[in-house]
Amino acid sequence: MRETYVTVTGFDRRLKNSQLAVGNVLYFQKDIHGTDLIKCTLPNLGTFGYIARVPQQIVGGTNSAGRIYDRVPDTFTVRIYFSAKTQLICKIIA
Repeated sequence: MRETYVTVTGFDRRLKNSQLAVGNVLYFQKDIHGTDLIKCTLPNLGTFGYIARVPQQIVGGTNSAGRIYDRVPDTFTVRIYFSAKTQLICKIIA
């Protein structure tokens, strides 16, 4: 897969940004119900964010959950490249 970047959202009320530092690795899992929902999970925190699905949440140059859903495995990892108040820009690494 070529370099693919995604926008992660939905975490602003659940975590402090200091816990989501640039360079950290996050773990993602596809929704078991077959929708294009991809959730972010960490062993000690559970689910705390999602890959953006609606155009208003997607940062330019990144892919939506619907666009990558068929190209990624059921579980995969990303590395945080940029951090904003309510969004993370991440690169898929595995």
